[in-house]
Amino acid sequence: MKIMSYIPYPLREVKNILTMSGIVNQLIQYYIFKVNKPLIVTWSLTHRCNLDCHYCGFPHLEHKELSRENLLGLLDTLSEQGLKVISITGGEPLISPHFKEFVLRARQKGILLNLNSNGLMVPANIDFIKKHFYQVTISLDGPPEVNDPIRGEKSSQKALAAITLLKKHRISHHVTCVITKSSAYNIENIVSYSKEIKTPFSYQLVFDKTLATFSSHEETLLPVDILKCLDDLMALKIQSPKTIQNPYKYFEVLKAQVLSSKKVDCRAGEIFLRVEPNGDIRKCSRVTEVIPYKQVMEQKFSHSFFKLRSFPQCHNCTVQGSLKLGLKSA
Repeated sequence: MKIMSYIPYPLREVKNILTMSGIVNQLIQYYIFKVNKPLIVTWSLTHRCNLDCHYCGFPHLEHKELSRENLLGLLDTLSEQGLKVISITGGEPLISPHFKEFVLRARQKGILLNLNSNGLMVPANIDFIKKHFYQVTISLDGPPEVNDPIRGEKSSQKALAAITLLKKHRISHHVTCVITKSSAYNIENIVSYSKEIKTPFSYQLVFDKTLATFSSHEETLLPVDILKCLDDLMALKIQSPKTIQNPYKYFEVLKAQVLSSKKVDCRAGEIFLRVEPNGDIRKCSRVTEVIPYKQVMEQKFSHSFFKLRSFPQCHNCTVQGSLKLGLKSA
């Protein structure tokens, strides 16, 4: 398995099939035998970032991070529990001094990796990324006049440079566009821009003021804004289906959630969790309750993971729209 984990993408279909068979096996165990294991993890290596987007509070959070030894030790622990997929995120994960060593250790264990990045450091790391990641997710919130006031001057230009380079190297990539109060009524312009640069976007809406890392509640969409955005996206999806990556059904699911007061039925804390830079684990970024790293390591990990299930559920979760459709969340 270690040899196979060094086969460069995209020529490692055999390894991917073996890994996916492990995922399917664990899903069967979960749904039939109710065996809870951390199958998919969003791992934030750092809260630090070289951008300061209005809707994101990560750069303003505490910058305490695990040491190299503790970081790799926690990775080993999760791998032993059956971890199959890690979505590496931040902040900007490429800033982490342990980024490459973390990636290499995960790959040695046959774990599939997705990279979430703002794109600024992608060009300098393109060869490493091509070798070790099955997909890269780049954040871009629209054309410069929409994106840059939210994410920073020339950030759209730099993200586009990264996307162009990913295309050149034939690296599978995915573009996410966050819709906030500032951009909610520019949907048509944003979709036109994605068509102009020949890159389909996947759309995420800032739903909730209770996000654990939220810095600016002014960017939160009100229900009336959300419904308007969803109606616009659904209409544009019909007009140009390949320009918008989200399935039409995805928007229907989100719209139903906005109009409902029911709690979201979620798999977070059952087959999914989030790891913070300091090693704390949480159900997901929307849930404020955490299990501290010290407690995770002192107790049996499975005990801490099981405890996540007792934490609160959310309303109007955009990730849940993907899960209900059997899609990989962004």
